Amino acid sequence: MTGTSRIPKFVPVGRRASGGFTLIEMVVTLAILVAMLALASPFLLSFHTRGLLDDAAEQISQDLRRAQSLAIAGEGSDGVSGRKHGVYIKDTNLPGNWEGWVLFTGVLYTDGAASNEVHVLPTTVDLVSATLAGGGSTIVFAERTGRTADTGSIVLRSGSEQVTLTVNSAGRVSR
Repeated sequence: MTGTSRIPKFVPVGRRASGGFTLIEMVVTLAILVAMLALASPFLLSFHTRGLLDDAAEQISQDLRRAQSLAIAGEGSDGVSGRKHGVYIKDTNLPGNWEGWVLFTGVLYTDGAASNEVHVLPTTVDLVSATLAGGGSTIVFAERTGRTADTGSIVLRSGSEQVTLTVNSAGRVSR
């Protein structure tokens, strides 16, 4: 053997020289991605629903605390001091077709008052109940002390998820 032997180069069997993907490979990959998305979508949807519910509960809590703070400070939107402030809870069982809450100044809620701040719940969040002392739908905080006689609970629901907010006589809001 006087010459050098040549080793043949390895050529993959069944592959084209272009190195692209076959239609079958792309269909299988797409089917796997669709199956994974189908398995993950209920989780993603419930995660989104829970987020909307938590956001709505947090907004109501913050507005209740804000009304209490304004009452303690005794500030009125019209510049008159020594005012009570409150939150009116509206559900679809009451006249009108929206659910939400309204921050107001004074002892009583007056529909359409210029100082009212109206907040509407997202369409995916329902106000299940507002069970307040005396059977009313307002929580009024006393000026200077921030206390309330309108204790009770507010229940929100989105899908199968539910959140209950509780207001005690000191005006503390808890979940």
